[in-house]
Amino acid sequence: MTYIGVADLKQSKKFWETLAHEKEIVLTRDGRPGALILEIHPESLEATLAAVRRAFFSDAVATARTRRS
Repeated sequence: MTYIGVADLKQSKKFWETLAHEKEIVLTRDGRPGALILEIHPESLEATLAAVRRAFFSDAVATARTRRS
Protein backbone atom coordinates (compact mmCIF):
# COMPACT_ATOMS: atom_id res chain seq x y z
CA MET A 1 0.00 0.00 0.00
CA THR A 2 1.33 3.42 -0.93
CA TYR A 3 1.25 6.40 1.44
CA ILE A 4 1.40 9.95 0.12
CA GLY A 5 1.16 13.33 1.76
CA VAL A 6 -1.36 15.98 0.88
CA ALA A 7 1.39 18.05 -0.75
CA ASP A 8 2.09 15.16 -3.16
CA LEU A 9 -1.34 15.65 -4.73
CA LYS A 10 0.10 18.65 -6.55
CA GLN A 11 2.05 16.21 -8.74
CA SER A 12 -1.12 15.00 -10.41
CA LYS A 13 0.48 12.97 -13.21
CA LYS A 14 2.57 10.96 -10.73
CA PHE A 15 -0.45 10.57 -8.42
CA TRP A 16 -2.65 9.13 -11.19
CA GLU A 17 0.12 6.81 -12.35
CA THR A 18 0.60 5.53 -8.80
CA LEU A 19 -3.14 5.05 -8.31
CA ALA A 20 -3.42 3.13 -11.59
CA HIS A 21 -0.61 0.82 -10.50
CA GLU A 22 -1.40 0.40 -6.77
CA LYS A 23 -5.24 0.62 -6.95
CA GLU A 24 -5.34 2.26 -3.51
CA ILE A 25 -3.42 5.05 -1.79
CA VAL A 26 -3.42 6.19 1.82
CA LEU A 27 -3.43 9.98 2.04
CA THR A 28 -1.57 11.29 5.07
CA ARG A 29 -1.63 14.55 6.95
CA ASP A 30 1.31 15.29 9.22
CA GLY A 31 2.47 11.72 8.60
CA ARG A 32 -0.76 10.16 9.89
CA PRO A 33 -3.31 8.31 7.74
CA GLY A 34 -6.31 10.48 6.98
CA ALA A 35 -8.04 9.10 3.91
CA LEU A 36 -8.08 6.14 1.59
CA ILE A 37 -8.20 6.78 -2.15
CA LEU A 38 -9.40 3.90 -4.32
CA GLU A 39 -9.27 3.50 -8.07
CA ILE A 40 -12.77 3.00 -9.44
CA HIS A 41 -14.36 2.75 -12.84
CA PRO A 42 -17.24 5.09 -13.71
CA GLU A 43 -19.61 2.23 -14.46
CA SER A 44 -19.04 0.71 -11.00
CA LEU A 45 -19.13 3.91 -8.93
CA GLU A 46 -22.46 3.21 -7.22
CA ALA A 47 -21.61 -0.42 -6.46
CA THR A 48 -18.20 0.53 -5.08
CA LEU A 49 -19.68 3.28 -2.92
CA ALA A 50 -22.34 0.88 -1.59
CA ALA A 51 -19.66 -1.70 -0.72
CA VAL A 52 -17.58 0.87 1.14
CA ARG A 53 -20.62 2.07 3.07
CA ARG A 54 -21.52 -1.54 4.02
CA ALA A 55 -17.99 -2.09 5.26
CA PHE A 56 -18.12 1.06 7.42
CA PHE A 57 -21.51 0.02 8.80
CA SER A 58 -20.33 -3.51 9.59
CA ASP A 59 -17.27 -2.14 11.36
CA ALA A 60 -19.43 0.26 13.41
CA VAL A 61 -21.77 -2.59 14.43
CA ALA A 62 -18.84 -4.82 15.42
CA THR A 63 -17.32 -2.00 17.46
CA ALA A 64 -20.62 -1.34 19.23
CA ARG A 65 -21.02 -5.04 20.06
CA THR A 66 -17.49 -5.22 21.43
CA ARG A 67 -18.09 -2.22 23.70
CA ARG A 68 -21.23 -3.82 25.17
CA SER A 69 -19.35 -6.97 26.19
